[in-house]
Amino acid sequence: MQDISHDLTGLSRPSLLVRAAQYGAGHYNRKTMLPRVLAFRPPPENEGETAPRNKPPNQRGRFRRKFVAAAPVNRVTQPLPAPKQAVCRLLEIERDFDRHRRQSHPAYAPGRHVLVLSALIAEWRVAFCSEP
Repeated sequence: MQDISHDLTGLSRPSLLVRAAQYGAGHYNRKTMLPRVLAFRPPPENEGETAPRNKPPNQRGRFRRKFVAAAPVNRVTQPLPAPKQAVCRLLEIERDFDRHRRQSHPAYAPGRHVLVLSALIAEWRVAFCSEP
């Protein structure tokens, strides 16, 4: 697991992204946030495709369509992974988000990137900084 800690210390991200993630890591709740973050999928690779949005289309008028979540997570039956396993999975997800950020991908979501980084920082603290 030394490789994981070395991978995390070698990350280079914009300071605003890191500061927002550090703030979010202070308010991180493992039971509610980890299943949500692990369910994130990277944006599609093709430029013509669009990622599913979490917001309903802006409609004027009296009636609005109800928004239904695209991929619900079954939080009851899925056990949470160990912190070191979660760090490995979060690193993969974060690398995908960072690659899309660097490519200026149209479906890149900075808010989700901050959530992934916040979870990564908090899980790394639990996995490597706590006393055994």
